[in-house]
Amino acid sequence: MSFPISLRVLSFSHLYKTLDSTYNRPAVSTYASELRERFHIDPSSEITLGVGFDTENDRAIIDEEGNDLFRQYQKQAINALARNEAFRQNIESNGIPWGVVIGMLKEALPSTLTDRDSIAYNLVSEAMNEILGPRESAWATERRGPKSTLFIVKTKS
Repeated sequence: MSFPISLRVLSFSHLYKTLDSTYNRPAVSTYASELRERFHIDPSSEITLGVGFDTENDRAIIDEEGNDLFRQYQKQAINALARNEAFRQNIESNGIPWGVVIGMLKEALPSTLTDRDSIAYNLVSEAMNEILGPRESAWATERRGPKSTLFIVKTKS
């Protein structure tokens, strides 16, 4: 058994007039416009600029030169760690706690990235391999102290 439902549809464009029909007014400040400014994104560009991974298309997001921006940020963080004097002094003397290295990498990553802690944590081994050399032949980890803190130590060659 079906019953008719009465429905009246009114035209939105007839009820409300466009405030800027000639598009002469300045743009309204929105969150999207702030992001465009922050990341220097051209909305007319066909290439998606950003950082990370496009889960819909299952591919890395790249910049207009074809570079993976997320990977560039990781490399910059590794280079910053390699230049960090405190890191150099500690690794050459008595080793450095794993958590301290995570903190140094996190600070070198852009603040606009989400979950910098996790990114920095997963970057430690790669950074050590790039800065010091392969694990076990150039560096190793050992537990020290009452809390069993994990230290990265340079192996004797």
